[in-house]
Amino acid sequence: MPDAGEKLELDREAYIQTFLKNGFGARVLLDLEDVCYGRRGTYSSNERETAFNEGKRWVWLRIQKILALTNDQMENLVAQAQLSRPEGE
Repeated sequence: MPDAGEKLELDREAYIQTFLKNGFGARVLLDLEDVCYGRRGTYSSNERETAFNEGKRWVWLRIQKILALTNDQMENLVAQAQLSRPEGE
């Protein structure tokens, strides 16, 4: 069984293959950026909803951390996916 460092490297390679080397990866990131509060606040007047939204945001931040990308790099990936989207979507 791999140790924590080896597991992180295996996870990182899987994330790279999924999001950066796969033609659909940027499209998935575009969807997750919206669903997981990638570029917007998580606040709600309902504190439970805010906590739930923070959980969603954690997913986005984990992807960013494992891919070792800055906020700007993540935004560039999302922007590329928006540009490559067929009209009408």
